[in-house]
Amino acid sequence: MSLPVKARLSLVSKVLTERWGYHIDLMGNRPDRAIIKALTLFQKDKGIGPNGIICEKTFEALGLKLYENIY
Repeated sequence: MSLPVKARLSLVSKVLTERWGYHIDLMGNRPDRAIIKALTLFQKDKGIGPNGIICEKTFEALGLKLYENIY
């Protein structure tokens, strides 16, 4: 079982802003791009290859279980 892309982006967005203090402009024309930009910055800050891919290593760095439920 895996989370759909939109659910992963929603979870990552929430955690990046609330837990890690990253700013994500979700009101712009391209909220998905804003999330990926913050994600790549987070990955770079944590020494993970900044590729914008939400993988197991990124989930662990975010402090999440791989399939943590946001609902």
